Amino acid sequence: MLLFSLLLAAQADTVVLKDAPCAPCTIRVETVVQLGEKNGDAMVTSPRVPAVAVDPLGRYLVVTRPAMLAVFSPQGRLLRMVGRNGGGPGEYRRIWRVATSSSSIFVYDDIGRRRTQLSLDFNVVATQPMQLVPRSLAMRRDGSGVLAGIIPTRERIGFLLHDFDSRGNLTRSHHLSGISYREDLSEFFWRKLNPGVDAREYWSSHAREYAFERCRYEVNSCMLFLRPVEWFPRPSFEDWYEKMGTKPPPPFLSEVSEDSAGFVWTLSRVADARWASAISLGTGGEYGIRDFARYFDSLVELVDIRTGSVIASQRFDELFAGFVAPGTVWSYAEDDEGFGLIEIGRLMLDRTPITRRK
Repeated sequence: MLLFSLLLAAQADTVVLKDAPCAPCTIRVETVVQLGEKNGDAMVTSPRVPAVAVDPLGRYLVVTRPAMLAVFSPQGRLLRMVGRNGGGPGEYRRIWRVATSSSSIFVYDDIGRRRTQLSLDFNVVATQPMQLVPRSLAMRRDGSGVLAGIIPTRERIGFLLHDFDSRGNLTRSHHLSGISYREDLSEFFWRKLNPGVDAREYWSSHAREYAFERCRYEVNSCMLFLRPVEWFPRPSFEDWYEKMGTKPPPPFLSEVSEDSAGFVWTLSRVADARWASAISLGTGGEYGIRDFARYFDSLVELVDIRTGSVIASQRFDELFAGFVAPGTVWSYAEDDEGFGLIEIGRLMLDRTPITRRK
């Protein structure tokens, strides 16, 4: 049986997280703003929104159409629409990811295989061909950073992460997998990246095992954090496909985010009690998920990295799609009239005061 933990075998610096709850502690989500319009191009028509980001001015950038960005103020007011369908400057086939530096917005078009750099006024600064469509990326203030993805070449196959410079050129591939890459095993190689509070660092989470790393840009220096718990067992490739449609879905570590206090929030997807009613059987005998909100719940945990302790854990019926900023999540919701919107929520810990050790 092929275990995903084999990918971690070569990691030297490892911390095994322990439970140390700060009882009585609970995690709650405080709504910050709701984004969306009831008509027009800024209307959110599907929960499968590929990207939500915050720019340096605090504006929210939401992909509401394949080739368009809706720009909202920090208070949720629609400011403008950006982009159109096409292959020219400022045009996109399908917006896949959005990232920001200190002075620019970067739009990744996976079908057009281009990266477009926009000014904060949304003027086109540069358009560059993409050597790799990123599954995720952590961008630094100067526009350089690290992206996750597989490059199917003899020289780079099996490397999970890739450095890129401020012009988008790949400069180095690293984090070689401990097992041979297989396309039908791709989820086991996924990494979700987020910048760290320290500008020299980024975080990388593993999808199919409760494991994440704190790494330094441009060097092969990472600290691995593992959380061995019963509700997140080590999966095997064989079990993953056997379970689909017949057993509850296995857990999935969506991503991790470090907040300004130095704590790390982890976001996992776990089986909803209604999971069986959320799937359908296709004409070819294959199972498909028709309602992700009923298929998964969200499980949020707060980790004190200094002590290697998980100090709080909370399950939510809402399906949080990911982090839009440190300690801030986004999700798809519907208002009383059934109109879709994007809800931004800040994770909060209700607790008695804890004195941090120096």
